[in-house]
Amino acid sequence: MLKTIKKALEVKSGNIVSAVGAGGKTTFLQTLARELAGQAKPVIVTTTTRIFPPVGLEPLLLIDQQSCRDAIEKALLKAKKGPGVIYLGREINGEGKVVGLSPEQVDILKTLSSYALVEADGAAGKSFKAPAGHEPVIPEKTDILCCVVGLEVLGKPLTNQYVHRPQRVSSITGLQEGELITPEAIAMVLTSQKGYYRSEYRCVPVLNQADTLEDIKNGFNIAEKIFSMSVIIERVLITSFKNDPYMIITVKR
Repeated sequence: MLKTIKKALEVKSGNIVSAVGAGGKTTFLQTLARELAGQAKPVIVTTTTRIFPPVGLEPLLLIDQQSCRDAIEKALLKAKKGPGVIYLGREINGEGKVVGLSPEQVDILKTLSSYALVEADGAAGKSFKAPAGHEPVIPEKTDILCCVVGLEVLGKPLTNQYVHRPQRVSSITGLQEGELITPEAIAMVLTSQKGYYRSEYRCVPVLNQADTLEDIKNGFNIAEKIFSMSVIIERVLITSFKNDPYMIITVKR
């Protein structure tokens, strides 16, 4: 039987799941949205930053602050005839990206959707990142915070070529720019309050791009380090979406 993200995260109806970090947030949330579709109310996917519009058949609804609740309720009626997944944003900007909702708008979704999935961080297409002081933009009513990193960055130099905001990674981990990224560095960013750990939410690190046996082994190694650095984090996901069926491994404390 296919292991699902829903089961691995223990997602419950009405939950808001926010994804932060780098290395596959969009694919992770799109996959989860497909797993969750088919409920009485649609799954809503949105962002508090900027993302490219969905490529598939999912409808994209653009709303403003004033019409937020009314627009969402109309979308719910429309979704009964659709795929059960709706993307929400405010506008399409000059880059062709969907400009996302405010955290307060996302919190409204808690009572209007079966599930709300939120991309709450940008990473400029890189596989590893530590947030700046104003990031990430996490809705207050988030239930599960998935902190994503792409394992392909392991062993790469800490530079702008591979890492978004390498200076922030350096300040958290002590690695100097140009030094190779280690399992310890990844674990530190995922467990630090200056990185992606937030005590207000149930935090689940997601070690993505585990496309080979060596990647999976590295994922288990990083998971052990995460557990040694944090007594609160209870599980880590090791994932790969390169093939169909995709792979989800749950590592528990």
